[in-house]
Amino acid sequence: MQPLKLDARTKALVVLVAGFFVFWVSDIGLYLLMTFLSGYLLSLGKFKAAPKFILAFLVTDFLQRFTFGYEESVIMATIAFFAYFQVRLIPLFMAGMVLSQTPPGELIAALQKCKVPRVVVIPLAVGLRFIPTIRQEFLMIMDVMRLRGIAPTVWNLWRHPILTFEYLLVPLVIRSLTIADDISMAAVTRGIENPGLRTSLREIKFKKADYFVITLLFIWVGVVFYVS
Repeated sequence: MQPLKLDARTKALVVLVAGFFVFWVSDIGLYLLMTFLSGYLLSLGKFKAAPKFILAFLVTDFLQRFTFGYEESVIMATIAFFAYFQVRLIPLFMAGMVLSQTPPGELIAALQKCKVPRVVVIPLAVGLRFIPTIRQEFLMIMDVMRLRGIAPTVWNLWRHPILTFEYLLVPLVIRSLTIADDISMAAVTRGIENPGLRTSLREIKFKKADYFVITLLFIWVGVVFYVS
């Protein structure tokens, strides 16, 4: 099956709708959203990521329901509190992952076609480019820590919590500052500050797949209002 190719505006719309509704929908609406987003990821060829998100959602939802009602236990109440927010954030992460993998040039062209202000477009494009880069840096730092025997395992966190966080966070912060400067300079070099109208080699228009995904998304919104 050939993965769908969606317009960046469709991906952004999925993120906006999921982010707007995810914290006040009922459990039925949340399950329907997870069903929609699971099919959304699979249709885009994310065959490895989709099962991981589904498993994380099911485990966290079970943990939330298991710990709910134990107000007399501080530990149980804390777990239930964090599980509630995590189970609501997983759908947002699913939608955001797709948008974050969109080429910045395509995203900028699509948003500018929608007349989105540059003060919104530029930080969003740079931020989305920053996320996967800093993830790679984080994995590299973890590998180096393992080689030196100071990996942030449960045992090391228990024995040396401050040192473990220091070894992880200090190089991550330093690399983050360097990466932010590099991405900013690359964007300026490519003329992102040019006030004129930008053109794009990519074709920016809605196709049948976009209309299909948007239709399903608004069907979900209608069902949410009906069951709420």
